[in-house]
Amino acid sequence: MNGITLLFNGEIYNRQEIENKVGITSFENNASLVYELIRQKGLEAVQIINGSFFIICIDPQQQKIHFLNDHMGIRQCYYYHGKNILLFGSEIKFLLLHPDCPKEIDWETSLKRTPPGVSLGAFKSYKAWFKDVYLFPEASKMCVDINKKELEITTYWNHLEQTHYDYSHDKRTSILIMEEYISLLDNAIKIRKDNASVGSLLSGGLDSSAIAALCAKHSPLETFSILTQTTYLEDTTGICRKLAHDLQVKNSQFLIPTHQIVFNTDLWKQWVWRIESPTNHTDSLTKTLLHYAIRKNDPHIKSVLTGTGSDQLNGGLVRWIVGGTGNADENWESFYNAIQDGENQKLIGNDDGALWSARSFVNRDFLATMAHKKIEHNSWMFYVNSTLHSETFSLLWDELRASNYHGHETRFPFLDFRFVDFIAKIPPSLHKDLFFDKPILRKPLKNILPDYVLSNPKLPPYIPEYDYRIKLFNFLTSNKDLIEEALGNLNQSHPVINKTNLLKRIKTLQANPDIPESKTILRILNLGLLEKMVGKTEKDMNIEALIEEPIEINFTDDKKTKKFLETKLSIKSRAIDLQKPICFCENCALLFNKLRNKYFLSKKNELVFEIEDEYIDWKLFLEYIDNRKSTEQILKDLSIAYTAIESFLKIAIEEKFLFIA
Repeated sequence: MNGITLLFNGEIYNRQEIENKVGITSFENNASLVYELIRQKGLEAVQIINGSFFIICIDPQQQKIHFLNDHMGIRQCYYYHGKNILLFGSEIKFLLLHPDCPKEIDWETSLKRTPPGVSLGAFKSYKAWFKDVYLFPEASKMCVDINKKELEITTYWNHLEQTHYDYSHDKRTSILIMEEYISLLDNAIKIRKDNASVGSLLSGGLDSSAIAALCAKHSPLETFSILTQTTYLEDTTGICRKLAHDLQVKNSQFLIPTHQIVFNTDLWKQWVWRIESPTNHTDSLTKTLLHYAIRKNDPHIKSVLTGTGSDQLNGGLVRWIVGGTGNADENWESFYNAIQDGENQKLIGNDDGALWSARSFVNRDFLATMAHKKIEHNSWMFYVNSTLHSETFSLLWDELRASNYHGHETRFPFLDFRFVDFIAKIPPSLHKDLFFDKPILRKPLKNILPDYVLSNPKLPPYIPEYDYRIKLFNFLTSNKDLIEEALGNLNQSHPVINKTNLLKRIKTLQANPDIPESKTILRILNLGLLEKMVGKTEKDMNIEALIEEPIEINFTDDKKTKKFLETKLSIKSRAIDLQKPICFCENCALLFNKLRNKYFLSKKNELVFEIEDEYIDWKLFLEYIDNRKSTEQILKDLSIAYTAIESFLKIAIEEKFLFIA
């Protein structure tokens, strides 16, 4: 290519397809393959690369440099464009080392950005947390004209923008679409699980379990799980063990007592600096430590598969948006109303007065014309676009830092770019059948995954006595040194934050907790701490040095392991009053499934826990509950020893299926 230099960073999953396209199969590496592809087909040919990549193409003759990334923006890159300089790097801290790079927080953008957990935010911006520092957008080509000192960004793939399809001729059924979807997912996993050095993260949820099950069909698999107080209490620890056994895959679980280690202000600051983000939710810390443990215990593992991205494409967040109670049709209507309101936020400004109150009665095309903006004609794609963008600055951001820091490559089968096009072409009339709590994934896996995974509800049980968030908020905000490090002298004004009102509100929240607001305040403090990241070295961010190395749990002796874990995880031993009436919680019951010929404990009409045939005493006990008799009386009437049901009873009470009146 006449002296052109090409630099390639990343992975290619469809290498054989590209080799067939260029007609050559003897390339030493990915860079030479991509070089030949571009030489033959032009820069636009990157559209056919299925992978995670960042490409730099230097053309000295034209005095231009081209930067291109993958379709979903998985290979993240940050850049700053000044008057006479262009800085770019895989982490923001690299840019901040340069004297010309701005080092102040972009408070306006940072305060507007949708926080994790808000699924339908209308705000969209690729500005990073620091002023004039940007995240390279997905599927983009940036051309730098060296002579003119100009920069232009265009997209080479626009399915994440507006979509228009004629659905009238699509006669597919929801069942057929499910089969097509699973076939595509199977291929996405297969091309990412290319050798024995690829493991998989297993949480016990539907997404990671689907990856493990489909992956295990093709080759042996090692899976890795995080064992915390929460996973133990929710019994996802047990689900991971049981599923690994049923799928005949290896499962290593590493103990990470998050409920204890987060109460450390030095760790808190280092955590913010390491991930370069004010959100620092628990996942980012536990996954960082999981990768640390994998590297120490399984050094042959170089890449891991993860289920991130499924919720954002398949409807896994719908229950979080509208809840999972009541009539299914009403829930779906509420969800679509939430989508419309999310898009209305883009179209109607704060100064539009009464128009916001009338938004439900005004044609969206009219609102779009007023706002000079485009709207999605397929409402589902607004959900997809919104959640994917939010994930870019939260889950994806954190997962990449967690793995890359420990020398691992994270691969995202659900973020294979082919899924976006596939989902965009599904007729809206089938959306309810496919996307409310992910039936597009759940139903076709019935012959592959066991029911205890498929029927596990998306919303985990809430166990108030183990929720340490308020205690952590009080711990951090009671430390005046930490607040001053974040926002400066408490007696002096801050250019953005009203410290007087902030401190008053902190004092109120310490007495009257409000979790959403406490998270907002911690986010503000973290932004102040993030600004202090400038000049920090790896030593200043070595969170592993502050924490005991995660240990792998050996489950060979269940009784000893149970006692050890309950001690390490501070599990409270709760005595059950056997003389008081035992009752089913509201919306809970023992149900018999005629098709399966099995008994289940159900919650809100969902089959949650299967009663195995061998535990006949436990089934008889549940059948005998009339919400009046005591546990002691039932055991006496049935001639059953308490030890035969003790462990089941404790779990049923902890999981809010039963309670003592």
